[in-house]
Amino acid sequence: MSENNKILQKLAKTDAIKTCPFMGGIERGLNALFLLFLEVFIMLENKFKQGLTKELKERFPGCVVVHLDPNEVQGHPDLLVLYGSTWAALEGKRSANAPYRPNQDYYVRQMNEMSFAAFIYPENKEEVLNAMERSFQARGTARLSGRK
Repeated sequence: MSENNKILQKLAKTDAIKTCPFMGGIERGLNALFLLFLEVFIMLENKFKQGLTKELKERFPGCVVVHLDPNEVQGHPDLLVLYGSTWAALEGKRSANAPYRPNQDYYVRQMNEMSFAAFIYPENKEEVLNAMERSFQARGTARLSGRK
């Protein structure tokens, strides 16, 4: 189960939202609104990551995209992209101003020193993918997609 789903389940068990928001007054209504807001942001991030996975496979033919378990090590990037003899780690965010979780900066920095790693979101997607492509070329992956 994803970390986002666990958060939603925990929130759903709180006293503030166990009853119908219209029966519980403003506080419960606001909590229900917050849950809806949170769910929309989770869906936006997940939709971005799904599209990103598809684009990675098109841009880097034959690559393997592995979705890492966020519950195993707190802060590990979301995606591991294996391509030829090299790899990249990407931490997907729904937007440029989305908050980082503990240790994410540390692991992205560490993995970037090893190969390539970056935070990626809609506003910087092309910049990051171009940098990743240059990194793959520099590390010996000879053939990339036919993109110009």
